[in-house]
Amino acid sequence: MFMLSSFRSVYANCSSKENRARLKTLCTLAVEGMWKRVFVFNSEDLRRNRICESEQTVWLQVNFLNTRGDCFVFYNPALQWYFAALFYFLREDKDKPHPIIGSLPQLLKEIYACGETQWSMTGIFVFGIATEIVAAMLKPHFGFIPSKEVRQEILKCFRSLGQGDCSGKLSPQRLFDGLLDSQEEPFETQVLDLFEEMTIDISSTDELSLAKIYLLKSQKLKKLHLHIQHRIFSEIYNPEEGDLEEFTQEKTCSFMTNFGNGALFPTLLRLPHLKSLNLYGTNLSSDVVENMCSVLKCPTCRVEELLLGNCDISSEACGVIATSLTKCKVKHLSLVENPLKNEGVMLLCQILKHPSCVLKTLMLSYCCLTFIACGHLYEALLCNRSLSLLDLGSNFLEDTGVNILCEALKDPTCCLQELWLDMCEFTTGSCADLALALTKCKTLTSLNLDWMTFDPDGLELLCEALNHKACNLKVLGLDKSASSKESQMLLEGVEKKNLIILHYPWINEERKKRGVCLVWNSKN
Repeated sequence: MFMLSSFRSVYANCSSKENRARLKTLCTLAVEGMWKRVFVFNSEDLRRNRICESEQTVWLQVNFLNTRGDCFVFYNPALQWYFAALFYFLREDKDKPHPIIGSLPQLLKEIYACGETQWSMTGIFVFGIATEIVAAMLKPHFGFIPSKEVRQEILKCFRSLGQGDCSGKLSPQRLFDGLLDSQEEPFETQVLDLFEEMTIDISSTDELSLAKIYLLKSQKLKKLHLHIQHRIFSEIYNPEEGDLEEFTQEKTCSFMTNFGNGALFPTLLRLPHLKSLNLYGTNLSSDVVENMCSVLKCPTCRVEELLLGNCDISSEACGVIATSLTKCKVKHLSLVENPLKNEGVMLLCQILKHPSCVLKTLMLSYCCLTFIACGHLYEALLCNRSLSLLDLGSNFLEDTGVNILCEALKDPTCCLQELWLDMCEFTTGSCADLALALTKCKTLTSLNLDWMTFDPDGLELLCEALNHKACNLKVLGLDKSASSKESQMLLEGVEKKNLIILHYPWINEERKKRGVCLVWNSKN
């Protein structure tokens, strides 16, 4: 409206063709400067973009441009972003702008996939101008505005970005900002339906509010990574409580407590296609966990993969999660890097024995467990018929704990297929029990003993078991280079019999299943 009003104040009696030509010169100057990262222009820049002296005077008069010494700048940076966006609606095939100016798909890629934050306002303006209402406002004064064609080009671009190497780099927050400026329901739906996976960083209440609006509309979303800043403002200011400055400095608390003890969960967990939720690194109090679990138990919740690593989940909160497992659809649960302790695992094991529990994978690495937890797991493994993977890495199980687990593996009723025991502080003394378990357990196909070292006698026992015809193991996590040359030769001999021995590459599988997010570029 500002641009139209200013333009009409001077050129109201000119034809739309003439006005379009005048406006295009200003837009070309803006977009060329944007791609060159130039914001101060000399007279030659204006001349090259066909802005004559009389038009320079007009642009200065209506506050589109301003002078800076002998040079020119846009009166406000937002004006340069706006005219740069408008360029993509006015350009024609016959035009030959400066070769540095990228296409609309290139612009969108820079903004939404390559992290070009300085241009984000241009992206918002592109979405806004592409609406039918804005195109209708511009048409009488500047001729046809191809809003429909640009919307299709936007959809094509995001479809391409979502399927290519940039799929994991797309910024939903900037996309939400653009859609908010668009406010056209059908177009919003078309754009959001392109995304089956999103990674969202929330660092302010405004970002939270925007995420709630558009996550509800993301009907095709199947996988969500949610990164939440540890501390954001939580309460509505009340003048009776004191000074506003003091409030903004001191009244802070963790995200989930801020908004009704996890009020975002009903929005997230009821998304019709959402099957995976990763909240790694988000502090969750017992009350928040209870709120989350109440939604997980709803028939409309379809989440099957719940990744709650490093969420400061206590033994008590672990019990709340456990009770929900008989009434929800969760099949993959990661509680890594939480202080569950033996008490929390005891509560989990009580539910694992329940016939309604459908859990298939349980990740419990770095959970402050000892051999006492193994006693509870022993009983659960003999009763449970669905659990196929158990991760106990980086816990202080010692030989006693590993031997207890081996007793469970030797039992014919145990159905476990993968048992991760990397960095569990046990010794060669457990090798005999492990070797026997490998020959007795008919279902075990994968065993992670990575970062563990055994003496030659222990490795010899393991290799004998791995060579046994009754052993069904296919993958072994172990660092061969940490063993003696004789032991390495034994392991190489075992590998020739269709056994894969992995060391470092195993860590990628660990991170994926444990839900560990490497968020070094975030403030979460």
